[in-house]
Amino acid sequence: MDTLEEDQDVKLQLASASLISDLHASLYPLLWEVNDSGERQIRKWIRNRDLSEIHSKLDAFQESPQLLDPHLEQFVSLLADSFLICLQTPLIQNSSISNQNLFIPVYKAISRLLYRFCKVRGEKIIVQLFSTEVRHIELLQSALEKWAPKRKSALLFTEEASPTVNEICWEWEEIYITMLWLSQLLLVPFDLASISSDTVSISQPDVLLPALPVGSPALVTRIIPLAIHYLSTPGKEKDAAKYLLVRLSTRRDMLENSTTSTLINWAISQLRPNSNVSVHHILGVLSFLAGLLASSVGTGIMQDYLLSLFEVSQGISSSATPLLKMINDLSIARKLILKIYCRIALISLQNQDNLSNFELVEGAIGHMLDSISDAATPVRLATSKALSLITSKLPPSMANEVVDDLLAAMKKNILWTTLSESHSQSHTCLTQLLLDSAKCSKIPNERKVALQIRDLSTKTSNYRKMDASRVNSLEWHGLIMTLSHLIYRRSIPPQNLSPVLAALQLGLRFEQTSTSGSSVGINVRDAACFGLWALARRYTTAELQGIVLEKNIETLDSTSTTATTLQQLASELATSATIDPVGNIRRGSSAALQELVGRHPDTVEKGIDLIQVIDYHSIALGARAIGEVALNSSLLSDYYYTKILEGLLGWRGIRNSVISIRRISAITIGEMVNFNQLKSPNLDTETVL
Repeated sequence: MDTLEEDQDVKLQLASASLISDLHASLYPLLWEVNDSGERQIRKWIRNRDLSEIHSKLDAFQESPQLLDPHLEQFVSLLADSFLICLQTPLIQNSSISNQNLFIPVYKAISRLLYRFCKVRGEKIIVQLFSTEVRHIELLQSALEKWAPKRKSALLFTEEASPTVNEICWEWEEIYITMLWLSQLLLVPFDLASISSDTVSISQPDVLLPALPVGSPALVTRIIPLAIHYLSTPGKEKDAAKYLLVRLSTRRDMLENSTTSTLINWAISQLRPNSNVSVHHILGVLSFLAGLLASSVGTGIMQDYLLSLFEVSQGISSSATPLLKMINDLSIARKLILKIYCRIALISLQNQDNLSNFELVEGAIGHMLDSISDAATPVRLATSKALSLITSKLPPSMANEVVDDLLAAMKKNILWTTLSESHSQSHTCLTQLLLDSAKCSKIPNERKVALQIRDLSTKTSNYRKMDASRVNSLEWHGLIMTLSHLIYRRSIPPQNLSPVLAALQLGLRFEQTSTSGSSVGINVRDAACFGLWALARRYTTAELQGIVLEKNIETLDSTSTTATTLQQLASELATSATIDPVGNIRRGSSAALQELVGRHPDTVEKGIDLIQVIDYHSIALGARAIGEVALNSSLLSDYYYTKILEGLLGWRGIRNSVISIRRISAITIGEMVNFNQLKSPNLDTETVL
């Protein structure tokens, strides 16, 4: 906590101009040269060292890729045009140079650079910058057939044939970029039959193909086998093959000649596999169906296949066969199945007159409620997004039932304890601790501080404290994240927000300790920060001011009875932003607090002063956040004083397992109590515990 957390994003923004200038200066000379006759030509070989330098410069933008946007088109166009020129000239073999560790062919370097851009900025952004000229389809397709590895079937557990020494063999980067580009070229607005040539496929992979309709365009009969083959590979080629098949299946001419229905029926049949089918093949088929369902929302393409898809997805989730059980044990498979369930529900809700569609929706929601506590974080995140998306499309009565189920799940295994006289020993220890800190800080009136604290034990009999030791932290993360996404989509009516906000407050204070002593509640608090940030953005001031928060969380704050809802939320966020042990939570709370104060002016006491004190950068260092920022925030108002003091007396302060946090918290408590005595002698004795 006492180590300075460097602002990498700020450093990158300052250095981005220099990095981009270096990219402009080095990218073109890397690919092109001037020959003896003075003409420019593309290089044949590139040094690995030069390529690695450009890779490192691109990787620096991983945290803030949007800084590349003004220059992306120029970079990608240069690489794409150079790649096309490489395909039109004879490719060279790796074995034609003596030291292959120092040099690589230029077409491989271009593919790796294009993939690097896809990795940093996202393939959906980069693919839009590729050329969409129809004449490139034949060139890319022929190159893929000619130089892609000649493998045996990827559907079965078989060994792959190794390329010969003199054989040109593309690696996965070239295959990925080429198929991604082909998926973009398939957006041409006219029939593929009109642009299909009479070229016969040079070679086809050994795959189990669906029976395509008679008279299918030659281009389609060449694309589908390659796409299905690479759909079953374990690498990134799978993603490009999925995009290619989805783009092909949603074309109007493919719908009319039954190619789409053929591919859908084939994919469904592959989800009832025999024992020899590869796991990667099943994952590829699932990704294809999930992508096709996502692309067909709002159309009637998949309407006739919803029941079959629901049944096969349910079969994978509940099957006891070794292969399907192994597939269901993979988090990526569970995530894909969740996406399929989500799209099935959304398409079903487009036709609410059909009662059978509601059965599919209920089944999908039930599966998601079961998956909300999944052990894999990506699955929980996918579940929360999917469930919030479905709930936003449901009728109000059904949406309220989903929210009630989520809130009911949060109440399971929660224990509420009442402070009793059995805590007298801890009160005595606390008194001595604060006295010591007051002396160390040279704070006057330590006798008043001691008498004040000793008087607290007689006025805490009605204090309810949540014990979360028995709850499932993974389930809480999924529940809080789902509620936060519902708020972000404004799926919860303002009149029903009270219990949801109480749940978010609980989430902001959530903490569990594992058997090894490490914290396991960070993701729950992070989800609560997102929910409160979304709340400030999606609801108006009048709507939030009309909410009366439920009193189901522990509090010693006597001012909470008079504070407005926005003021109570601001106090909670100020506490979390200053004394939470985790830097990301402090910053997330600070961002939510700034959103709350900025979008709802004149509703938070000294709101502008508060966000100036709790600055994004001032809370980066934990010791400064507790010792300086928390103290300055508490001086602004009694609202912040009581909340911060209460937090410092809990697990975020003197009860923390880290000794440095306990030490600085005790010193801060002594200073806060002393400053409050100087300001007002009538301290609420139920504040310090």
